[in-house]
Amino acid sequence: MCKIRSLPSNEITLGRVQIDIIIGLDAYFQVLCQGVRRGGPNDPVAIETIFGWIVCGPTTRQAVDREETTLIAQTEDRLSRLLRRFWEVEALGILPATEDAKSEPALTRFEESVSFDVQRYSVGLLWKPGASPLPNNLEMAKRRLRSLRHRLARDPDKE
Repeated sequence: MCKIRSLPSNEITLGRVQIDIIIGLDAYFQVLCQGVRRGGPNDPVAIETIFGWIVCGPTTRQAVDREETTLIAQTEDRLSRLLRRFWEVEALGILPATEDAKSEPALTRFEESVSFDVQRYSVGLLWKPGASPLPNNLEMAKRRLRSLRHRLARDPDKE
């Protein structure tokens, strides 16, 4: 514990703070720096990140002479479900396969339209029934190509 006490006092925030960002497991190691302060085997560990120091590990266990009762009433809202699902996917990286009524027409369309010509497979596009047709963007694509060519002609190093 004395290793953690040696951190600069302005690096430690006591009390409640607002959570500004939740970092997934895929980005966790990208925010870590080289600093690590370890105490004894049952002490917390301080880890330096690009955001400052974080403290991980067990809390001190002190004997308490009073009796406490904690009651929790929980209603799971949409945000809680989304957050739980996010962490399930983030931790494992996979989701269980689910079959639903919406995917059945897509599977049928896929099976009906898949074909193989000598070199490659072809599959029909899966348009939603009643979807509005896509606008023709040929002119916009040509303008963007001309603009890109003009920029590259002015600055050949961008190639």
